[in-house]
Amino acid sequence: MRIHILGNEYAGSGNAGRIMEEIRLLLNNHEVTSSYTEKNPGNFINFIEKNLDIKYLITVGGDGTINYAVQALAGKDIVLVPVPAGTGSDLSRTIGRVNIKEIPEIISTGKFRNIDLGLVHINGESRYFINIMESGLGGMVMERVNSIRHRSGLTFIHAILSCIMKMKPVMSDIEIEKEIFHENIIDIIIANGQYYGKGIHASPESLIDDGFLDVHIIKYMPKIRILFKLLSLRNGTYIRDKYVINRKAKKISVNCNSIVEIDGETINANTFSIESCHNALKLFQESGNISLNKLK
Repeated sequence: MRIHILGNEYAGSGNAGRIMEEIRLLLNNHEVTSSYTEKNPGNFINFIEKNLDIKYLITVGGDGTINYAVQALAGKDIVLVPVPAGTGSDLSRTIGRVNIKEIPEIISTGKFRNIDLGLVHINGESRYFINIMESGLGGMVMERVNSIRHRSGLTFIHAILSCIMKMKPVMSDIEIEKEIFHENIIDIIIANGQYYGKGIHASPESLIDDGFLDVHIIKYMPKIRILFKLLSLRNGTYIRDKYVINRKAKKISVNCNSIVEIDGETINANTFSIESCHNALKLFQESGNISLNKLK
């Protein structure tokens, strides 16, 4: 059985290489290959296309590394096993955190589950996301976070506060299935997973295998109200606010001149559309002997 390890050499304070070697030693009775992420994700897509005998892909890094892998794995008969080693690792808060010592048993049981992905059509290209995308305040925040080289636990909080003070209402036309919304918004969140921004519970009712994406439209409100509502954004109770529109959907179209954030990467775009891809990815499944730690 062939297993490939994909690492981000900058993740985990530069410890990805050490973690990858530990995994390789644990799997010494298997054929194991490895590589690091590159600036051009197309190279990894081509690599997977030429190496479809790979049965498991183990990623060592954060959510960006997982997103990099997902572009190649969507629709393939390869099981993803993500080992969190990044700043946020928010997807692990939804799916569970893998300890490297559990990997041999995860592989020996052969269990996996099919999960959904979102597919975004934007600026003439299409790309998948496994966790969360958004347009508006969230895109501004992520752009600011990505510009900071040395991050701490307070980086996201500082970025949120800074962007709120600079924020202006964004007029948006949003079509969810056949329902149309014409609103001044702060943010629109389109979620497959539940968490982003190092533990912000952005979409508390999202399920990664139900065939739907959860949409949260946050209408514009006075900045002082936003500041008072920050705690409700972090714990997910904001979705009950009168300024928030919530829907489940398989197809969404957005016309919104703002910064778009897709699993941590930012893009400037005026219009984009999203669709849910049901059962598009194979994800590891814990066995009865493994109890994964789901972070809260």
